Amino acid sequence: NNTDAKDTLSVEFNPNYYNIFVDIYEKKSDGKFAPFDPSRHFSYPNCSLNLLNGRFPILASDSKNSSPLNGVITYSIPSRAFLAFFANTTLRLDIYILDRARHKSNVVETSEFTLQSIKGR
Repeated sequence: NNTDAKDTLSVEFNPNYYNIFVDIYEKKSDGKFAPFDPSRHFSYPNCSLNLLNGRFPILASDSKNSSPLNGVITYSIPSRAFLAFFANTTLRLDIYILDRARHKSNVVETSEFTLQSIKGR
């Protein structure tokens, strides 16, 4: 009987879970944008560093419809901590989505912005 033994629960992340991908870039003092590296700022063990990646549901009411869909996706930042963390940092985002067959869309690059400037939109 070993009372010091511990069980370990291993969790394997599903690489196909997300279907919207968001890369954050912050403007540096030289005016150039650099990728934001969350591991330099957040050291919580086992915490996902996919800060803004997300998942949207099946959008077509007819799941057998193989036609492309057109429209606008509105995606909000899920945490108020981002506003405090980035304050008035100038950011831009690269965003792309994957369809059900895992085909990658074009990458959309946002204009530069601050979270304060878009708060409440």
